[in-house]
Amino acid sequence: MRNTENEKKISLENLLIAMDKGDNSEIFKEIKELENNFANNFYKPIMQYLRKNKESKFIQENLFEFVEKVSGKYAMAHLVNLLKENDVDLRNKTLDVILNIEQYGVNNLIKLITDADKNIRKIALDGLYRSSIKNALPAIKNCLNDEDINIRIAAVEYIGKNKDFSAKNEILNLLLNETNIMLKSACIEALSEIGDLEVLQKIELLIKKGGLSKNLLLFSYLKMLGKIGDMNAFEFISENADYFFSNNITELADSLVMIMERNKIIEIPEAFVKAVMEIFKNILNDSEKVKLLFFISKYNLDELRPVILENFKNENDYIKSAIIECFNIYGFENDIQELQRIMRDEPISEEIKELIEDILTLKTAMEF
Repeated sequence: MRNTENEKKISLENLLIAMDKGDNSEIFKEIKELENNFANNFYKPIMQYLRKNKESKFIQENLFEFVEKVSGKYAMAHLVNLLKENDVDLRNKTLDVILNIEQYGVNNLIKLITDADKNIRKIALDGLYRSSIKNALPAIKNCLNDEDINIRIAAVEYIGKNKDFSAKNEILNLLLNETNIMLKSACIEALSEIGDLEVLQKIELLIKKGGLSKNLLLFSYLKMLGKIGDMNAFEFISENADYFFSNNITELADSLVMIMERNKIIEIPEAFVKAVMEIFKNILNDSEKVKLLFFISKYNLDELRPVILENFKNENDYIKSAIIECFNIYGFENDIQELQRIMRDEPISEEIKELIEDILTLKTAMEF
């Protein structure tokens, strides 16, 4: 075992020589050698001393403090400087190491969120979020005032993911006073994660005053209603139904399901169903039409039935099979008769006929 001061010096010198030569295999070998020497010649004797000499608490505390500094504080200044390099991989690897030395890492990242370079501030913000340490939250909140819009957006998103209730007023103020749509959208979605009903009421007032134009913000608000909204959400959705149905039926249906399930609603309000049925007739995208069909059928098949039967002849086999499946899953005894009538009277393909026959056979078997 090499444990003399001279041997340690030789080990470091060998590493430096290998680095100058650029010999990767030799560099790797010397790194491992230095690592072993450092563990054996530094940590091992200190740990042995701490085990054997327990009388002096003063010496014990200072040794522990020194080990902690060597593990983090002394290395940190050099690691932080690596964050300013242009190499993205190097910066990311450095950040990983910094976060593994959490106490010193977070303290140094907090200092970097005021750096003159916006890229450094963003790296520091990302690191603070990844650290998951409580004392990082105030520093993340400070980034809400950053001059760079992308950093402000990231800070809002991170606060939302952390469900930091203490920042709700700051985020609400950004929503009310900022003009950037991406930032305003991030604010709404962060407030959704925080889940404060008082904030929801304030945004509802903003909506009624025309504070959100028909763009990305309406869908952000729709997501918010999905997460924390109640029955009143249907009024807002009905008023903007044309916009939602023409832009993203899938997201609309997902939010509606969340509202229904969270509030234990077993039937969609009649006025909303009427609005939906009118729109259903004019939807051109098959997959979106099917998504809407299954959603409404689950809760209000009775109201939807006349509309879908009226249009059955004009639909393609994809939509027809979906209609038949809705009758199968959500229908009642009279829908069995309706399926029999369709098979008897409607112009259907062999595939649709076989589907109906399979359903009727299964239904009959279940009765016995």
